[in-house]
Amino acid sequence: MHLFYYGTWLMGLLSLFSVLAIYGSNRRVIRDLKNIPAVKDKWLQQFLLEYQRNVKDDAVIHNPAVYLTKRMRGRKIGPITLRQMKGVSWYTFVLSFLAAGAGALWLRRTGLERISFPVLTRDFPAMGLLVGSTAVMGIVLLLIRMVISMGFQEEVIETNLLDYMENQRGDSQKVVQIEPVRQNSNSKAAKAAKAGKTGRRARAKAKEQEQLQQEQRLKAQKERAMPDRREQDKDSRAEKVEERIREAAATDERYSHLLNKEEEAIVKDVIKEFLT
Repeated sequence: MHLFYYGTWLMGLLSLFSVLAIYGSNRRVIRDLKNIPAVKDKWLQQFLLEYQRNVKDDAVIHNPAVYLTKRMRGRKIGPITLRQMKGVSWYTFVLSFLAAGAGALWLRRTGLERISFPVLTRDFPAMGLLVGSTAVMGIVLLLIRMVISMGFQEEVIETNLLDYMENQRGDSQKVVQIEPVRQNSNSKAAKAAKAGKTGRRARAKAKEQEQLQQEQRLKAQKERAMPDRREQDKDSRAEKVEERIREAAATDERYSHLLNKEEEAIVKDVIKEFLT
């Protein structure tokens, strides 16, 4: 029989703790939004750093509301997301009433009127204790939800972040820079990664420069070789024309008087000038 009591109270406590955890997380974010350069909340710090990188890279955020809503869904309390924590608070709240209902049915069936607990010296009315503790617990949990108003807290967070994004968008000079929390191991790893990235960039740049210099040398060699080739081509063409004139003179007596040495030299000069 004690199992129903303990189950009811345990589910109520879990619901209370989950509500208070959500409230504490929202409260930390709201407090940090009032002093952005000294942000301590891990999720808010990551959000602001990501947004500042986008501003620095001139990345356009077409719909800030959707962008913010998507990031809000990624909020976590420890390993559990905020949405899952809200589900835990409601599920445990409902389970506490189910456990109390099952206990009430069991009391009716067994007819047990009084119950005692090991820690306490006196006994209590079984049905009255179960119903009364469950009612008080439910009322307290509902009042706590109404007082802390988790929905209003989330609206405040979204409004402040949207205001920050809209007012700073397109003007990187106005963005308040956030310094991430630095740890020795992380900083060493970051420095090593940065050094490795710088070394790779330097090697790639040196390789590109070497390829460019090699292409320029090949181009210069080709340009130097072009006049020599052209001169050789002109000489070979002139020799071919001269040879054809000689063949024509040998076969036809009308051109035999053109084959003296002086006229051959004149013909060569004329042919070279023509080819040029």
